[in-house]
Amino acid sequence: MNRNEFLIVTSLSGLVVILLFAQIVLVRMANADQTRLMQAQQTINQGQVCLKNLQQVALRTAQLSQQKDDQGLKDLMARQGISFGAPPSQSSGSSATPAPAPASAPVSAPATPAPTSNP
Repeated sequence: MNRNEFLIVTSLSGLVVILLFAQIVLVRMANADQTRLMQAQQTINQGQVCLKNLQQVALRTAQLSQQKDDQGLKDLMARQGISFGAPPSQSSGSSATPAPAPASAPVSAPATPAPTSNP
């Protein structure tokens, strides 16, 4: 092996080492981003569950206020921006629709990407 070949091989080895370190740094950054993304998605999912629970509470409270004809409860719900109509007819038992969320806190469900599998 002559001197030029030695310098080329040594230079390429150094380049490989630099690229290896760059790969390690990029993988760690990607893992950190993925962890933050999963935590954010978990928070969003918990918020959606809480929203559904609150809508069910509002619906049942509205139904109770209509059944008991409680004007004070109706006024309280109106002040909080929770509107409701006549109780839904539940002839089939599974067609209940929740009351709308308060107007002060609009919520839109984010689109969740389809899971991808890495081979």
